[in-house]
Amino acid sequence: GATSVNAPGSPNITVTNLAAVNATTVTATLTLAAGVALGGHNITVTTPIGTTIIPVTFTVVAPFGAVSPTPLTFSPRQVGTTSASNPVTLSNPSGGPLTVGPISIIGINPANFGQTNNCPASLAAGANCTINVTFTPNAVGARAATLSVALPGAATTPVLVSLTGSGIQAAVTFSGATALTTSPATVAAKSVLTTVTNSGTAPLIISSIASAVIAGQTALNPGAYSVANPGSLGSTACPIGGAGLAAGAACQVTVTYTPPAAGALNTITGTLTVTDTGAAATSQTRGGYTGN
Repeated sequence: GATSVNAPGSPNITVTNLAAVNATTVTATLTLAAGVALGGHNITVTTPIGTTIIPVTFTVVAPFGAVSPTPLTFSPRQVGTTSASNPVTLSNPSGGPLTVGPISIIGINPANFGQTNNCPASLAAGANCTINVTFTPNAVGARAATLSVALPGAATTPVLVSLTGSGIQAAVTFSGATALTTSPATVAAKSVLTTVTNSGTAPLIISSIASAVIAGQTALNPGAYSVANPGSLGSTACPIGGAGLAAGAACQVTVTYTPPAAGALNTITGTLTVTDTGAAATSQTRGGYTGN
């Protein structure tokens, strides 16, 4: 059997009652009280044939911590929105208490990641705690940072977890003619097909599409412009709500100019506005439509 001795100034181990008289290996555990220095001590082995004092030197093994998973990769995320938290487990597989120092996010884009945790100041041997990490991209493209867990006094400190993700965002591009004019001007309605393209990297969720006469000209004919969705036979309708217009996809609407039925045929300028979510702004407007 082995006896642990915890006497300050005299941390010597006495092993008695060995089962085998010829035993050559003795395993003992030494527990030191606070303030007791390690160094040269003795193990006293008593057997039925006598007592042997064996000099022994104890070596301090620093505690160590481990993190999992590493690295941590987030799915592509809409710019300005926050992901669900992904847990990182800090464990103490060593034989002694592990001091847990500051937990922080450092590196290239630290503002794009956040963390909360339930880690105590001292993590007991065999215990673990959880660090919950979130991702909030503030720009389009790859974002990267590092979760740093300081472990003062540990064999390895800090322990690091690589954090990566990418920001995505929709973008609206308009194309197609804008002139709805004839020479000479007539009272006939005129139409053009306008293409709306999502040239970004995230879905464009469209809530409404509208056309209007520009400010300052509404007195001429406030109802001169209208928009139809889908645009014309064979064109692709712009989705309203739902999953939205996918990145790289396009749809068409028809913008129609209807001149006033009476009076001078003045040139009236109009706009087309797409109201949406997913892009940098909540609405995108194409101006420059002219009709007579």
